[in-house]
Amino acid sequence: MRGTVFHYDQDQDYGYINGVDAKRYIFSHDDLSQQETLVRGTLVEFQPDDGTAHNIVAVASSVPVPGTARPRQTERSTRSRPAYSTGLWAYFWRAVIADYSNFNGRARRKEFWAFWLFYTLGIFALLGLRNTR
Repeated sequence: MRGTVFHYDQDQDYGYINGVDAKRYIFSHDDLSQQETLVRGTLVEFQPDDGTAHNIVAVASSVPVPGTARPRQTERSTRSRPAYSTGLWAYFWRAVIADYSNFNGRARRKEFWAFWLFYTLGIFALLGLRNTR
């Protein structure tokens, strides 16, 4: 089957392929037939197996296959923003500093709850300081 590489992270050792059947398949470095670096949009051939891709080989043609169009993405996509830490504190600071005026797209669940957790803790801390006087 043919498809295009949607995402591949060498550090985390996993990636996704959008197949021509409009399904997304996960793969790891061990599933690559040739030891090469795959980038987003690379045309590949692979053997599908219950949501995973095996024996992945890059095809020489860089023309995308019809039917493998990438899904519509908002500005909050991972491609358009730099890599950040994934801890709750990092999500809170990102919401306060970087995304406070960004009204496009949706926040991740982790961003939303991290913001409200630290916001609520901050309010309780301020109320506690006020009552100690």
